[in-house]
Amino acid sequence: MKKSKEYVGIVLTFIVTLMLVGMISGTVKAENIRSGEYEYSLSSGDATIEKYLGSATDVIIPSTIDGYEVKEIDYDAFLNSKISKVTIPEGITRIRFEAFKNCESLSTVNFNAVNCEGTVSPVFAGCKNLKTINIGSKVTLIGSYMFANVPAENIVLPTSVKEIDYDAFANSELKSITIPENVQNISFEVFKDCKNFKDIYYGGSKQSWLKIRISDNNKELKNATIHFAKINVIEENSNKNTNPVVKTLNPPKLKSYKKNTKKITGMATKGSVVKIKIGKKTYTVKVKKNGKFKVKLRKKLKKNQKIRVYAKKNGYKRSKTIVFKVK
Repeated sequence: MKKSKEYVGIVLTFIVTLMLVGMISGTVKAENIRSGEYEYSLSSGDATIEKYLGSATDVIIPSTIDGYEVKEIDYDAFLNSKISKVTIPEGITRIRFEAFKNCESLSTVNFNAVNCEGTVSPVFAGCKNLKTINIGSKVTLIGSYMFANVPAENIVLPTSVKEIDYDAFANSELKSITIPENVQNISFEVFKDCKNFKDIYYGGSKQSWLKIRISDNNKELKNATIHFAKINVIEENSNKNTNPVVKTLNPPKLKSYKKNTKKITGMATKGSVVKIKIGKKTYTVKVKKNGKFKVKLRKKLKKNQKIRVYAKKNGYKRSKTIVFKVK
């Protein structure tokens, strides 16, 4: 009788275990499905990119696969891939950690995910050549660790961005960033251990900057120089007989001016006009809304050639002239 009870107990334990396994497996994603260059899984009717199987170097991640909306990119989905450029669509709501780990040839990311939540570890870990990050005009959130550890030196956030989450650019080689006036929240340690970080180009005035909710533990941000695009408004009812000081325009920065090329690219205050003088020739270009400009030259640049650059804009003093030397 005792053995019989023990046997029944073992059988019941086995049945309960099977039931629990069944319940757990019901919450796990279905088996991966292959479609073209991708493996994907389905969850609640939405697709998750599990693996990139293609050989293309310029990859545009699809917004739909087999009629299903692509909402997530799973961890290691592009692990060790040979891609050099990737475009992330607007509908992506989550990119798992290390999704693009060790993509050593990746140099350009076009990030269009409107509201993509962050992760717990760098998305682009080991992407040692990722120098260009273009943020789409509809993006509202820069999630945690989204661009941590990247070697990009300059990033321009569009006017649509409202929030920057913690560690978004941690351990990166960022030197400067353009932050729009619409940003409302900046979380903690956004630029943690960014040893080269020095400049913030803010789209508003100092008054607007002080209204942003900025978390503590932002040492690198607080030590950076903030360049304001707008002059503070003086209250009309102020009794002080103070005249507003005309702000001096920030000088342009050149990003690309290599020898044997006929192109110069750079960044400057949006709406300003940049003057570029090379020898006796002067080029004039208007800066775009994203703060970028590009000039096509008549002749190729030569080694040790000097490029003199300054910017002008109504309501501002002309910037100082900066001299760049072609290497």
